[in-house]
This record gives sequence, C-alpha cells and structure tokens, in this order.
Amino acid sequence: VSKDSLHSLLSFGLPFQLNSILALLKDRLVPLVIAKMVGTLGVGYITWAQSLAFLSLEVMNIMIRVTFPAFSRLQDDKKNLKKTLEDSIFVTAVVLYPMLFGLNAIAPSLIAHVVSAKWQPALPLIYLFSIGAFWATLSSPFTNFLNAIGKIKTTLKLMVMWTTLEWILAPLLTIQFGFLGVGIASAIISLTSIIPLLIVRKLIKVEIIKNIWQPILASSIMVVFAYILSANFVSNFFTLLLVILLSAGIYFILILILAKDRILNYYQGFKNA
Repeated sequence: VSKDSLHSLLSFGLPFQLNSILALLKDRLVPLVIAKMVGTLGVGYITWAQSLAFLSLEVMNIMIRVTFPAFSRLQDDKKNLKKTLEDSIFVTAVVLYPMLFGLNAIAPSLIAHVVSAKWQPALPLIYLFSIGAFWATLSSPFTNFLNAIGKIKTTLKLMVMWTTLEWILAPLLTIQFGFLGVGIASAIISLTSIIPLLIVRKLIKVEIIKNIWQPILASSIMVVFAYILSANFVSNFFTLLLVILLSAGIYFILILILAKDRILNYYQGFKNA
C-alpha cells in the first residue's frame, strides 16, 4: 500500500463523502422535523412547491457531470479554465433562467386552471423556493468548480454552513410563519451563495455579470409577456401549453438577438463534436 497515494485519495474522498452525507442530512429536515410542526398538509405544500421551483435544477445536474472532468483536466491551465467556467455559467443561465422565470409567471394560472385551487396556499412557497433556485444556478457551478480543482475542504465548510443554517432557521421561521417559514429560510440561506462566488473570484478572475446579463434580460422581458398571456388567456391545460410555447418562442428570439454570435459558436462547436 502506497501511503502517499492513500493519503491523497482519502484527503479528497473523505470530505467528498462527508459532503454527500451533510447534503442528505440537510434535505431530511422537512420529513424529520418540519413535518411534526406543520402536519401532512403543510408538508404537501412544501414538497410540491419545492419540486416545481427546483425542477429546472435537474438540468444543472447534467451540466455538473459534464463540466467536472473538464475543470479537473484544465486546473493547471488558468486561461482555458476561466473560459470553460464562464461558458458553463452562460449555458446554464441560457437554459435555466427562462424555465425558472417562466414558472413564476404561469404559476397562478397553473394552480387556478390546471392543477387545483386547493394548492393556492403553496403559491408563495413557489416564489420563495425560486429565489433559492436562482442563486443555485450560480453557486452550483462554482462549488462544482472548487471540487474539480481539489478544493473539497472548502466546499465541505460551505456545506457545514448551509446545513447548520437550514437546521436553525427553518424550524425557527416555521414556528413564526407556519409552512411558509421553510420557504423564507430557503430564500434567506440562498443569499449566502455569494460566498463560493467570492472564493472562486480570488482564485481566478471569472466574469459573472458579463455571462448572465443576456439570459436575465431576455427572461425578464419574456416573463412579462408570459404573465400577461397567462393571466388573460389560460383557462385549461391546452391554453396553458400554448402560452408556454409562445413564451418560449419569445425568449428564443430575444436571446438570439442579444447573444446570437455566442450561441451560434456553441452550436457549431457542438455540431462539429
């Protein structure tokens, strides 16, 4: 047994596994503790709203699996490492922001005309969890970046912080605000996502605003149209689907106007690959 190899592997592997355990512990707060405080109905509202708000983050998991080995291979090449990170931020924003913004625009109509008015109390939770989802689209690429370049102990400290905050704030705010307290806690904790951004900025001068302003602007304009169309024309599932398709078309046109060259370059690179 090579002690040097063993030490190298364990110094990364153990914190990595602890990260996973803490993430599991963090996610078990609602069924283990909050459920007893808000009852089954409250848990139903929380889990339903959270699953909708975090649905777009499933795309993030794909991006993480793709970019992790790329970051790892490039960790000694700062120039290409910076470009790859910025590309991943841009692509993630282009795909996730319209989904997230659009959900918030159509959520009232989705509940009123498609799902059931019984879910109306969960509407504020969708908005609150969406704040967390928005910040996750930024923090997740950066924590993935830190893991890939071997800064696993840094991300472990971040996970300890997030788990501790979750287990302290969520119960306290639930006592004060009922099941909405879980969403309020999620929104507050998500603001700490700025920390991994600042950590990475010290390691590599990555541009953030430059790589997200176009998707944010396109999504913001799209969401206005989506909300107006949703509020005035949705009466069933099919009209909601039509609004979603029209909103997607508006976003597609806007993002092409704002970032046509960059998107076409990505498309050409993907096609050639």
